[in-house]
Amino acid sequence: MVRGWSTARPREQRGPRGTRPNVRLPRGDGYTSRVKSVADHLRDRTQQQVLALPVPDRIELALALGDDDLRLFMAASGLDRAGALARVRAQRRRGRTPSQSASAEP
Repeated sequence: MVRGWSTARPREQRGPRGTRPNVRLPRGDGYTSRVKSVADHLRDRTQQQVLALPVPDRIELALALGDDDLRLFMAASGLDRAGALARVRAQRRRGRTPSQSASAEP
């Protein structure tokens, strides 16, 4: 390559091959601003609606959602309520390290 034809710096003035200059944009800034998705808007709206509920209604909603999840798990796994609850409890216990305070004698 003939010098003068390239705008690149000569090899001896460049860093190791494959490296790029350490140029960082400020956090949150980029070429374009972040566009909120439909899911972002729905999540924000749902959160505002739930936070506007009184505490007893939030607890009732949480329990209803848990019951719905259990029904879906029962349908997907083909288990009855007792079997599904037993499997969920077993999955929670699996992989946990028992607490020494729970196993120590008083």
